[in-house]
Amino acid sequence: MESRYPVFTRGRILKGEMLEALRTYPEQYLRLSYENYTAGVLYGLKLSSSDEGDGLRIGGGIVKYRGRIHILPEEKLLACPADGHRSYLYLSLEGEERDGDWECFSFSYRLQREEKREHGLLLGSFCLRPGFRLRDRYLDFRDCAAAFDTLDLRNADYAGPFRPAFHPKLLRLYALEGLRLPGLCEEEFLFCQLLLSRPEGVCRESLEHYIARRLRREYQELSNLELYEGLSELLKRGGGRGTEEPEREGRKRIFLS
Repeated sequence: MESRYPVFTRGRILKGEMLEALRTYPEQYLRLSYENYTAGVLYGLKLSSSDEGDGLRIGGGIVKYRGRIHILPEEKLLACPADGHRSYLYLSLEGEERDGDWECFSFSYRLQREEKREHGLLLGSFCLRPGFRLRDRYLDFRDCAAAFDTLDLRNADYAGPFRPAFHPKLLRLYALEGLRLPGLCEEEFLFCQLLLSRPEGVCRESLEHYIARRLRREYQELSNLELYEGLSELLKRGGGRGTEEPEREGRKRIFLS
């Protein structure tokens, strides 16, 4: 077993197998790096409102879909229906074909009225009312769940190791708000610092265990909305020491007067 990489130096003949090694290396690197990741957004595909507030801008990014890594470099702009009904944004695979030297996958963005995972990867949703502008910035963490005229990223399909991840943008917002709490305990401070140091997000189990510990609950797997509600409850409690573990049995104090 060996690992080979082409060496390009002056005077050497450029061989086809050397170019082939350069071609396959990036694909192999991405495939092995995200082998254990679920389907979803790996990087990018940032959602933002247009300058006029009546459109949805989708940035380029990288996704994992049906076991393969796909790079989507182009930015897209979609018109937003302002009719007071919720719209769900999906990235869908329209078709695939092999044309000579190319294996082509055709993707498209679609706005639909129903939330159905079989339609593709869910990137977000919104409910825009007539005469209003679409918002992509939040006043605080609770504002992420605003019912109208606001991009909702809570249910977005973000890729994670072994299980889907929670949207990193919302975790960053939670961390920044948490660090401003006046009664922040050391454990919460370290947790917020961890979130800020991992812009790509953290594994789902870490969030679930942390919420269970801080809220004194039994550990259980949580949906995206349950993760969001758990984090919101932690902010509501102020990040203080009210959720510390009780004193262990047998460690009783005796006060002498």
